[in-house]
Amino acid sequence: MKIQWMMVSAVLFSVGSIAQEYPRELKFSPQEQQMWQLSMQRPLGHNAQTAMQGLKITTPALQAFWWAQRCRFALQSQDKAELEAARLALKQLETSTGSSEFAGSAAGYKCLQLSQFKRGESAATRQLSFLAFHSLTERDAVALHAWVGLDYARDALASGFYDSADQAVGLVLNIARQNQLQQLEADSLWVQAEVKQAMALYPEALRSIDAAMALQTDPGQRSHLQLMLADVLLASGRRQEAQAQYQALWQQQSVRAGLALLELHLQADHLAQAQGLSSQLQQAAVQSGDRELIAISRLRHAMLLLAQGEVTAATQLFDDAGGWLAQHRLALYLPEQLSWAQRLSHAGQHQAAFSALQHSLRLQRQLDADNNQAQAQLSSTLLIAEQRGRELKLVELQQQLKASRAQADAQVSKLWLLGLAATLMAGLLAVWAWRRRRY
Repeated sequence: MKIQWMMVSAVLFSVGSIAQEYPRELKFSPQEQQMWQLSMQRPLGHNAQTAMQGLKITTPALQAFWWAQRCRFALQSQDKAELEAARLALKQLETSTGSSEFAGSAAGYKCLQLSQFKRGESAATRQLSFLAFHSLTERDAVALHAWVGLDYARDALASGFYDSADQAVGLVLNIARQNQLQQLEADSLWVQAEVKQAMALYPEALRSIDAAMALQTDPGQRSHLQLMLADVLLASGRRQEAQAQYQALWQQQSVRAGLALLELHLQADHLAQAQGLSSQLQQAAVQSGDRELIAISRLRHAMLLLAQGEVTAATQLFDDAGGWLAQHRLALYLPEQLSWAQRLSHAGQHQAAFSALQHSLRLQRQLDADNNQAQAQLSSTLLIAEQRGRELKLVELQQQLKASRAQADAQVSKLWLLGLAATLMAGLLAVWAWRRRRY
């Protein structure tokens, strides 16, 4: 019975100490490796989908990952029947498997998130991302930890949960390296660099970017990494190196690099260089069709006009261009608005600068309130996930207690039989000894 209570104590300790669990091991099984290679192809072809559907999966953990990928395939092909089948299968998997083989909750949340994401990213989709990651258990497939974990790291970063994002991407990096998944490692290093940049850990961010560049083979993604490199160099005070990097990227038709280069020219009052660059940037932004780039390019041109003394034209252009950005990308609009207020003051437009600064402060309070509300919602989501984890642990505890009690009862029965046998043997020996003395 002492062994039984030691088991109970150990389980109770695990209930109180574990919120989000890690996989039992980081190495993929052969079947899991096959599933990963099929499901993570870029782009995902019909042959890969067919091969994925033809796999025979037996364990609940792999079934959860399999059905989550089927959910993704269904959304890409807009197959509503297949999507509903995937959802139903994940729900049945969650409710039918015992806690000792539990799998399905995290995959189910991920499937639901993907289906809602098709309607546009929202606070609800981000909540589901948090629920999916924090519902992972050590019994879920390593591949599911990797897939859900990387998406969660991105969402946690965007939500301001930098430490959580850093821990999640660290786990995915370990999985990628254990299984020699070069693309996953490159993607994870990219996210890690973004996290380190947000935490102002610039040397660490630069190391992650260098490591990602060494692994990344996609030209478009390499360009994004080079742009991030320039941003980190600028943030860490290495202005000349950053400017050279922006210049090289602008020559490769990167509009975002050109916008950063224009900002550096404006800060240095290089108005002649800024004039030609600004005209090219507005044309390139329009050709890209990206509303965000169009708005920022026009805002930067307004600042150039202001520096050239064309106050009325600059003010009208800034107000016209800022409307869409203020409504859809407030976090990006605020730095532009603050810079505009500073430039108005520098141009001697003090009343206009004061009004612009007041407007900036009002928008900042609005953004802070929205962010605080979103973080509160996500924090409550974590509590829900942790409560779910505790419930699973309590179910497991009950099963372990039942098993240990049955084991203890079996041991008691065994000891009783042994005792009875020993008593009978002792009686027989006593009879035998008495008979020998008598005869």
